This record gives sequence, structure tokens and C-alpha cells, in this order.
Amino acid sequence: MLRRPFLFQVYSSNMDEMEDVELVTALPIPVLIRDGATTKNREARLRVLTINDLPTVDLAWKPYLNNTVEAAKANGVRWWRLPQHQEWEWGAKIDPNFMDPSDYLIYGVECDGAMQGLMIVNDMYHALLDDDGEIADSLVEKPIIHIDFLCVAPWNLAELLGTSGKTPRFKSVGRVLMQIAVDLSFENGYRGRVGLYALPQAESFYEKCGMIPMDRECDHECLCYYELIPSAAEVLRGGAK
Repeated sequence: MLRRPFLFQVYSSNMDEMEDVELVTALPIPVLIRDGATTKNREARLRVLTINDLPTVDLAWKPYLNNTVEAAKANGVRWWRLPQHQEWEWGAKIDPNFMDPSDYLIYGVECDGAMQGLMIVNDMYHALLDDDGEIADSLVEKPIIHIDFLCVAPWNLAELLGTSGKTPRFKSVGRVLMQIAVDLSFENGYRGRVGLYALPQAESFYEKCGMIPMDRECDHECLCYYELIPSAAEVLRGGAK
């Protein structure tokens, strides 16, 4: 089972439903993200959320995303440039009727009173690559941190906002979340290994993070699978760029 990070606070709007959640520190930890207008570093807070927090994020993100997408369409932006994740409903990502919430960790980067990015991870998978980036021996199972979902807030989507001449409020949020996944992997003894299935629009981002693309899998909507090997994880750990 995924070992809970000892540095982070569990954050929830409903404390009554957190009885079996380990509260490990009094404060969330600071992380640095970049102000989109000034490019200067801003201090944000990394929080560990529960599934009870996710509908609130939807309420904050969805109207802005939908309005921005409609404005982009009105400006003649073609469908393939619109966000491929625009139908995501964070409140439905972990359904307790079919999934055990304790198998997952939910991270949020908060700044200026709003969530600037979210990530859901688990460790129920094993690495497909060895330390040299080659297909691993199938008899040797190496656990991995698997990112189920990672996304920045709609007001931080540079490509979408660029269609209307706007600047993201914050940058480097996605990279910070990737670094958190790497840190969690090291903390659990997985040597920085991280894996995920990437939406096509996000593939270049994950490749810039040093992840290795593998095959597209039909049982995962033909998305390309990516893995981060230990040497690349050490590089990514160095800091947001």
C-alpha cells in the first residue's frame, strides 16, 4: 500500500469525515510556482486533499474553463486545439462505490486562495522499463508511482489562454506536481520511478520532464504510456524550470 507522505497535511473542507486519515503535521509545505505576469517566484502551498474536496474544485474550475473554451470557439479556434481534458469531472475520479479511496493520494497546489493544479496518484502498478530505459525483465517487479490524473487550473492553461491573448496566472504548476510525484516515489523506495498515460496535448510536457514514451494502449483510449527512470527522476528533482 502507498505509504502516506510524512511531510504533508491532509486538507479537507469536512473534518468530520477524516477520522481514519493520518494527520501528520500542522501546516502544508511551501512550494514555488511562477507568476505568469511577472515571471517571479511565488510561494504556494502543497496540500493533500480528500475526495470530499474534489467537487469544490469542479465548482471553481468548470465555469472558467467552459467560458474560455466558448470564447476560443467564437474566435475560430479549431476543436483539436481545445483542451482534451475539458470533460473531466474531478468529483467523479475516485468513486468509493467501486474504488478504495485509501489506495490514492490527491495533491493540490494552492495559491491566492484557489487550487492552481491537481494530481491523483497510486502505487498499484509496476515499472515496464529498467534503469537504462529498456524493457524490464517481466519476472522482476519494480513498484512505481502511477499518476492517474494531473492538470493545472484552467486559468493556467497557456495554450488555451493564448488564443485570446491572455497570460496564465501561474506557470510551472504542472512541473511542481511532477516533482512531488518523484519525491513520493523516492520516499516509498521506488527510486523516482513514475508512470502515466498522457493525453496527446500533454505528451511534449512529459517528454520535457524526461519521461520515456512507450506504446499506445487500446484499453487506455489509445493513450501513450510514459515512464520516468531513476536517472531522469534525479534530474527532474532539481527544481522547477
